[in-house]
Amino acid sequence: MLFYTIEIIGMVAFAISGALAAVQHRMDMSGAIFLAVLVGNGGGTIRDELLGVPVFWLSQTQYIWIAALTGFIVFGIAYYKLTPTSAKNLNSLLLLFDALGLGVFVVAGTDKALACHLPASMAVLLGMITGIGGGAIRDVLCNDIPVIFRRQLYATPALLGAITYVIGIRYYSLELAIWTAVSVVVVIRCLGLYCNWHLPMLRSTDDNQT
Repeated sequence: MLFYTIEIIGMVAFAISGALAAVQHRMDMSGAIFLAVLVGNGGGTIRDELLGVPVFWLSQTQYIWIAALTGFIVFGIAYYKLTPTSAKNLNSLLLLFDALGLGVFVVAGTDKALACHLPASMAVLLGMITGIGGGAIRDVLCNDIPVIFRRQLYATPALLGAITYVIGIRYYSLELAIWTAVSVVVVIRCLGLYCNWHLPMLRSTDDNQT
């Protein structure tokens, strides 16, 4: 029941980020709903395909309907309430819900990998992939460069969160391990955005010639 609850939370958070991205790119209602469903369930779909298990939403159709309803509500609110001032806050809201979805799905992916008896190192990797999958799908469908390829901390918080969860369940209670790992992802992701942290990158050849 606990993991069902947090998966719903993560799915809704990612669905909101998908619908907000659709609004930001001036898509219609069907685009917002479609993107909400794909982003909300994309990471979990990639996880199940890699694990070779039945994709979760084929038997648990409530994930599809909740994501679709989320997209409909977000679009409806934006349609009737969006103003030039509130439009400027869309990106901040998108990033916030994306960070929450990232944290929750990292934990869910890591836990399912461990339940399938994968080694801890592979569970960490799969947890990271599960977390970043939804955001990557959103960015590709919106014709943006996926966030994992930009100068932002995205995969790194996911990786650290998965490691935190694997260590946490060995020494602490399940609930504490879950929320500690989610907090690690969300805090590092948000601090990275606020403080403009990013990993080192190569200088361009033009810079080297000057």
